[in-house]
Amino acid sequence: MIPGLLERLLATLKSEGIVFCHWKSNLYFKDSAGKNRDLDILVSRQHSQAFETALLSLGFRHAIDRMQVRVPAVLHFYGLDRATGTLVHLHVYYRVITGESLLKNYAFPVEGMLLQALRIEDGMPMPQRAAELLILVLRIMLKYKSPIEYLLLKRGERVSYEVVCDEIEALKEHDTKVRCRNLLAQWLPSVEPGLFFECLEALRGKASIFRRVWLAFRLHGQLRIYDRLSFMSAALLRTGFLVRLLFHRLRGGGKCKQLVSGGRLIAFVGPEATGKSTLVNKTVRWLGNSFDVKSAHLGKPPSTWLTFLPNLALRSWRRATGANGGGPVTEDSHPFLMKSSLGSVLYALRAVMVAWDRRSLAVRMSRKVINGSIVICDRYPAAIAGAMDGPRLEASTGPGSSGRLVSYLRKVELNLYRQVSSPDVVIRLTVPVEVAITRNKERQWKREPDDYVRRRHVSGVVPSFPTARSIELDSNQPLSETILSAREIVWDAL
Repeated sequence: MIPGLLERLLATLKSEGIVFCHWKSNLYFKDSAGKNRDLDILVSRQHSQAFETALLSLGFRHAIDRMQVRVPAVLHFYGLDRATGTLVHLHVYYRVITGESLLKNYAFPVEGMLLQALRIEDGMPMPQRAAELLILVLRIMLKYKSPIEYLLLKRGERVSYEVVCDEIEALKEHDTKVRCRNLLAQWLPSVEPGLFFECLEALRGKASIFRRVWLAFRLHGQLRIYDRLSFMSAALLRTGFLVRLLFHRLRGGGKCKQLVSGGRLIAFVGPEATGKSTLVNKTVRWLGNSFDVKSAHLGKPPSTWLTFLPNLALRSWRRATGANGGGPVTEDSHPFLMKSSLGSVLYALRAVMVAWDRRSLAVRMSRKVINGSIVICDRYPAAIAGAMDGPRLEASTGPGSSGRLVSYLRKVELNLYRQVSSPDVVIRLTVPVEVAITRNKERQWKREPDDYVRRRHVSGVVPSFPTARSIELDSNQPLSETILSAREIVWDAL
């Protein structure tokens, strides 16, 4: 199924008279369009500005891949299909730059060949079959020239080979040889037709890897004039890419595309049982399929080097005593903290450690945003006493809370929260309190007392983020609708 956003784009481009086509893998175009795979769109260079204006009018965003070597005249755009919540990825070309997967090192002057005599299938303009077949054979054969690329692609070679064979058979016509000869003579005269048809038969007939490699080197010899880079430059860039890829995998991998407009920090906030964690997880998986996305739980930050040992000791004490690690601090749940001067000081120290960990995590996430990542946060601290994830000590009333040490720790805690930079966007989730209580009871783990949930909804202090864009989202609706609404809000904020 073709997304509605793509249909609107095709209609807009047609009405503007923009010349373009989907120039490769057209056998699988409809399947790719409906499954968030990239669509390879070749656009006439004289219409590039009008094309990008049309994309922006439909909410597309320009993205770059920070891992890949920059390829001029090749861009990435993403748009949100609001009816389905899926992203439409356009891989836009103003020049036909192709070749190996690791390094697109060939710039073939065949834009005019691909954009003439277009056929229309499923509403999308496509090149004439002979032109598409010609480019298919060249770009697949050239992949066998690089031993490094062959090793990287070896595991998926069987599937790729079958796909190539299917494409070749779909593009064959009764006069294929005549058409390809004429196109080669006009657009790529350096390529001998005899060598081209040898390459075609090697792909169709499942020739040995040795023959394909030999043909690839012969073909490269005739296409060397179209190299973008010298041999040394290409080798250095390819090696650099492999090194970056290795370090990226060692650090956990993930997508590397970033929006040209920069990163964003988006926080989901709200009382208990409003769906924050669920929406954060869904949003991270959705955007993480395409972009460099990080997530963080600012309510429960990981320990830093300064707090690791104290937090470890606290967890051990909780396991030994059976104390509740979460929920409200009351005389029943934490009698030692509430009824003794020493307990008051320990509670204040614990509050400062939590503030330190939250500040440290917030700073790390802010740095990632500055460097282009999209950061999705579950909860977010504000320097407002009594607010969820805010300062704890302003409301402290335990014995000894007026002592100098506790008063000093109070100031330290507040100062740490003031150092937390504001998010770019805050999505405030709301549900009726009775719905929240019901959801809390249905949780598989970490259920809170009903009174605690009610108090969070009824009398909790609402955190304030003056410099952030704040949007309210009613999560008291079917989960699919809530997810769709959240995706629209997030995409509009990027």
